[in-house]
Amino acid sequence: MRAASTPSRSILQALPAFALLFSCLFAGCRTTPIHEKGQQVRSVSVAYGDPLVGHTLAWNSAGRAETVSISGSNRWFTTDRLSLGVGLTATHFEQKEVDVFGGEVRGLLRWHFTEWKGKSFFWDLDGGLLLTTERVPPNSTSRNYTFDFGPGMEVPLRGRLSLLMGFQFHHLSNALGRDSDRNESQNELRYWVGIGWSP
Repeated sequence: MRAASTPSRSILQALPAFALLFSCLFAGCRTTPIHEKGQQVRSVSVAYGDPLVGHTLAWNSAGRAETVSISGSNRWFTTDRLSLGVGLTATHFEQKEVDVFGGEVRGLLRWHFTEWKGKSFFWDLDGGLLLTTERVPPNSTSRNYTFDFGPGMEVPLRGRLSLLMGFQFHHLSNALGRDSDRNESQNELRYWVGIGWSP
């Protein structure tokens, strides 16, 4: 186990600037979205999570477990650019004491803010509930609430298939409060890649 690498911290620190830059560059774009209102998109993805120990953004984190996860999701487009969905994620936490496995149910929001040369760029904001086989982090509980956010890109492939990729800041905590001695949390930067398709 180790603390977050310098590249992960650098990427996370650049996240607000990344969001501001793309908002400024593409806020006025009038490109044709690759998804239309009423469309449904399913996807599967895999992710590696690099833990961010200590104070990150607005949260402190004691969790040091690297993670590997696989997710499946179903999204419905409420407008040409905005989709809501549900997802299931299975995660392996490589904790020092014991390997831990978890299952997470997530509510999903994705906004495709622009397209460029056939590629679509989006922003994710998700939240959910995580149940694990042991406590995560070790001085916490086996039930945690989660949220994540971050940018991504969709590259259309043949037919209705697309390649998806991105990275997200992922936070988990049991929400017992700052005064609880069992309120350790874990922050991580998750790098992910997946395949999406329209049924």
